[in-house]
Amino acid sequence: MKKKDDRIINLEGLSKSDRILLRILMQEIADVRRELKEDIHELDVRLSGKIDSVALDLKSLTVKVDKNQVALVKNIEDLDRRVTVLEMAA
Repeated sequence: MKKKDDRIINLEGLSKSDRILLRILMQEIADVRRELKEDIHELDVRLSGKIDSVALDLKSLTVKVDKNQVALVKNIEDLDRRVTVLEMAA
């Protein structure tokens, strides 16, 4: 397990140019992390909206399927009645 002190960079042996380069790299890393957090948040917002839209579409399709099933059952019952009437007439 790493101790907190293991993560600290020893700057004593670095030249001034190395320290400047290290500072620049650390700033770049911080900038990239910030940009990634912003991008992830933006994607989350966009995907949340699309997921909500898909959920609404799914509910709408479920209602349509239910209505079609009811209509099918009614049509089958009507057909059975007609066949029964035709059989009685024959």
